[in-house]
Amino acid sequence: MLTVFVMVLLPSLLYVALRSSGVQTWLAGKAADYLSHELDARVSVGGVNVTWFMNLVLEDITVHDQRENPLLYAKRLVFDVNSISFTRRTLLVNKLLFDQASLGMVKYTGEENL
Repeated sequence: MLTVFVMVLLPSLLYVALRSSGVQTWLAGKAADYLSHELDARVSVGGVNVTWFMNLVLEDITVHDQRENPLLYAKRLVFDVNSISFTRRTLLVNKLLFDQASLGMVKYTGEENL
């Protein structure tokens, strides 16, 4: 009975939870906070969708540089996820799709790095 729960019921419950708008809104906030911290820049994510086939979709994503100029906007970023390791905090991506995206890169005077 425990095996049936772990193999069938648990993944189904997890999938249903990930499909709820409340969970997706919470995930979008967590994704934006994490990316903002890692990039030291303002990031906003309108929505997160996790598909059955291990695709992670970020919707209405905006990334600004450290000077608050727009760096990236995409209607959707679709990550074809190969594997996730929570212990190593890694996400291995096979493909990344930019849907309706614009990229603005600026080299500021006096700065070495782009």
